[in-house]
Order: sequence, then C-alpha cells, then structure tokens
Amino acid sequence: MEGSGNRVALLSQFVHEHFLGLLAISYTVAALFPSLGLRIRDVSFGEVACFGENTQLTLPVLMLAFLLLNAGLGVQTSSLRHLARGPLNLLAGLVANLVIPVAFIFGVSELLELWHNPTRCKTFWSAWRWSPPCRLPVPLPLGPRTPTATWP
Repeated sequence: MEGSGNRVALLSQFVHEHFLGLLAISYTVAALFPSLGLRIRDVSFGEVACFGENTQLTLPVLMLAFLLLNAGLGVQTSSLRHLARGPLNLLAGLVANLVIPVAFIFGVSELLELWHNPTRCKTFWSAWRWSPPCRLPVPLPLGPRTPTATWP
C-alpha cells in the first residue's frame, strides 16, 4: 500500500513540475483532434437526483468535480481556522470576484459608446453574444454565432 502512495506522490510532483508543458500539449491535442473532445463531452455515467433536480454525471462534470476536490484537499486546515476567526478576507475576495468583472464589462461598454463606427461596435457585441442595444451586455441564447454586420 505504501508503494502506491509513493507513486501517487511521484506523479503529483511530475505534474507540478511540468504543468505548463502538459497544458500546452493538451491544447495542441485538442486543436489537432477536436472530435476527441466532442466524444468525451457525450460520455455519461448516469444521473443523480439532488434537491429535486436530476443531474447528468458526464465526464466533464466529473473532471470538474475532481479538480475542485483536489484544490480543496490542498487547503491547509490552519488557514481555515484563521478564516473562521476573521472572514473579512473571504468577503473581500468574494466581492472582488463579483465586482471586478462587472465593472470591466461596464467600462468596456462605456468605451465602446465612443467608438467611431457603430456598426463595428454592434459586430463586436454580437461576436461576444451580447446584445448591443441595451446598456448592460446580456448573454443571448446559445446558437450559431452570426454577426449582425460584416467587417469592411
């Protein structure tokens, strides 16, 4: 049993040391063989009922769950004790993660108001699947990305 723990530690150390290279390789494989990713997306391991809703256990969902579990296991318990005593850092991080992206979107939408060509501005928003007429960018329903205007 101790030998398998040692192998896991070695594998973890290898991934830690070569993470960027492995990430580049995975992106290259995804670019060269996109059908593999599409097949992985359709792999399902059944359904789970949670809070009255049925959720499919697909491979991407399980990979995300494993990633979050791995990140959670890496947290030091002493950090959690300090967090429980003074949750100000947690609250500040939560507020920053909510406010900064929204402020960025508002800032970009205000800057695009100054754009010299409104047709290009509309094309930009439609490329991001946001609705240009309203002041606040709102995600549109999923579908094919077709710009409302063409670039000259």
